[in-house]
Amino acid sequence: MTFTSAVSNVRYRFDTLGFIGSLAEQQCGLAELNPPPNRRLLVSEPRLIGDIFRSDRFMTLDGSDTLRPLVGDRSVLVANGERHTAFRNTIGPELRGSRLATYRPLISEATEQAVRDLTPGATVDLVSWVRNIPLHIIGRMLLGATGDHLLGPVTEWIESALGSRSRTLMYRYWRPPAGIPSSWRTFLRHRRDIDGKLLHHLRGGSATSELA
Repeated sequence: MTFTSAVSNVRYRFDTLGFIGSLAEQQCGLAELNPPPNRRLLVSEPRLIGDIFRSDRFMTLDGSDTLRPLVGDRSVLVANGERHTAFRNTIGPELRGSRLATYRPLISEATEQAVRDLTPGATVDLVSWVRNIPLHIIGRMLLGATGDHLLGPVTEWIESALGSRSRTLMYRYWRPPAGIPSSWRTFLRHRRDIDGKLLHHLRGGSATSELA
């Protein structure tokens, strides 16, 4: 393993959001976490991500020791086989071509509102600010305008899992049984609560988006 990839791997494991944020600040769209033969790359450059999405039906997702414990085995982030195909068939057509063009007003509105919400003279964490815009857009696409109240808990849950080096390390290597009081048990409870609220919103007919 090269020194650069070793450093990147350690930073990704122990300071996930901070590491991803630093890549955004450096405008670096590709980072090597492991060298060949078991090469692992962290990709954020839009053109490369597009190439991956167009080819991922021929791939098998290896998962992530950092993300899998956090999102669970049924997440779209680790889906393979028939489940992955089902996700593609359901979500894919809504995010391509003419269907994607219909979301342009939503994307423009969310971006312009984020700019209007900036306070003159205030110090802004640019990486966090930019990260929240696509989260808001995706939330509107999936949940509709009536789902805005769910974005706060989701954002807090992501930050609690990946925004702290100690918690990211703990969730990766120390996950005691659910019956033992621990921060891991609290994390799982919060994840179940968010899952329940999202499913209630979708199944209860509150979602106003076609994709939902």
